[in-house]
Amino acid sequence: LLAPEQQIIGQRMQVGDVIHPELARYGKPLDGVRVLSLEQQQALPFATQLMARLGAEVVKVENPERGDSGRAALPGMRDPEGRFVGAAFLRNNLDKRSLALDLKAPEGQDILRRLIPRFDVVAENFRAGTMARLGFGYDDVAALHPTVVYVSVSGFGNLVPTPYADWAAYASIAEAMSSLYDFKRDPEVAPVTSPMGALGDITSSLRGIALKAKPQKSAPVKALRKAIFDDRAGYASDGGFPVKPQKIVWDLREVLAPEDIAISDVGAHKMWMARMYRAERPNTCIISNGFAAMGIAVPGAIAAKLAYPERKVVAVTGDAGFMMNSQEIETALRMKTPFVVLIWNDAEYGLITWHQLRHFGRPSNISFKNPDFVKYAESFGAKGYRVERTQDLVPTLQKALAEDTVVIIDCPVDYSENMKLTERLKKLVSPV
Repeated sequence: LLAPEQQIIGQRMQVGDVIHPELARYGKPLDGVRVLSLEQQQALPFATQLMARLGAEVVKVENPERGDSGRAALPGMRDPEGRFVGAAFLRNNLDKRSLALDLKAPEGQDILRRLIPRFDVVAENFRAGTMARLGFGYDDVAALHPTVVYVSVSGFGNLVPTPYADWAAYASIAEAMSSLYDFKRDPEVAPVTSPMGALGDITSSLRGIALKAKPQKSAPVKALRKAIFDDRAGYASDGGFPVKPQKIVWDLREVLAPEDIAISDVGAHKMWMARMYRAERPNTCIISNGFAAMGIAVPGAIAAKLAYPERKVVAVTGDAGFMMNSQEIETALRMKTPFVVLIWNDAEYGLITWHQLRHFGRPSNISFKNPDFVKYAESFGAKGYRVERTQDLVPTLQKALAEDTVVIIDCPVDYSENMKLTERLKKLVSPV
């Protein structure tokens, strides 16, 4: 990282420049690790380049006639000897050593077999099955080097049967499969690739784009913004009970300040929070998407309150997710971290029910019995409230947020809205 005095707009650095050389004595995390990578194009070359930057010795194996196919990819530039080189290739292959081997020739295969035991990691990103056909699948390599770490990167998977096994996972293929090229395409015109983007340092590139971009007085997405707002506000006055998901999200947003924090657990409620909640400040709606861990909301709310004690914090959770980590209520009380737990109570695994209805037309083995959440809260020394009517939700939330302790709200939810949303989304057309 640049020291503050070196963070100068427009400063240029060259490959090989070193900042803070005094830190070199500490070494790098992957010092001593050797990686033999049979790679091309993007995914694996980028990954091994990161490993090289972290100290690994990376040897890149290329075809002796053509080299990595990424060498000729656009956009590109001329090297000091005047040869055209793909810019992405240069970016993805810093700090590597290169070796040209013909893996279809017996001589090349023999060299590779002798090299493998000298490396800690063997990596490849050919089409699924290619390495096995060449005699260098995992079993073959493990026989030569039993402790090897074997990395195989594939766009369409290579461990399970797939109709796309023989497809190359180039960007244009993935983009075409996603219908990207059909966006606003004239039905009479064949699809064409439409690469978009900028190549370069993120900060400098964004600054350059900002200098060249011209403000638009028109509102090209005004219709879309109106459609989104109308969708969110459509249940603002709904009085049905149990409370509809849209109404719960609307009322929660209305009682929280822009800087307050909502931590969503995992379940059907997460889908509604992600779709309907208006996050008006960064990091004020935290949703567990990557690992999707049920039970995150309560401990997540404790962490949020410790980090921002001046803000109101609400853990938005289903009944099942709450019960998976409800013991942390004791932790919250002991650490004096007041927040509100808003339980969407349907006495079943709502998201699993939703998926089962979509795929099989019926639910199976998803119901369970809940404790009395009000008494459960009181058993910890927390406060508990139950929503008996839809119109009570807002005042209950307001009362709970005013408390200086942990408060648990039991709110019955009407998840019959889930499949209605599924059917509506099938017919949804963008107004833009």
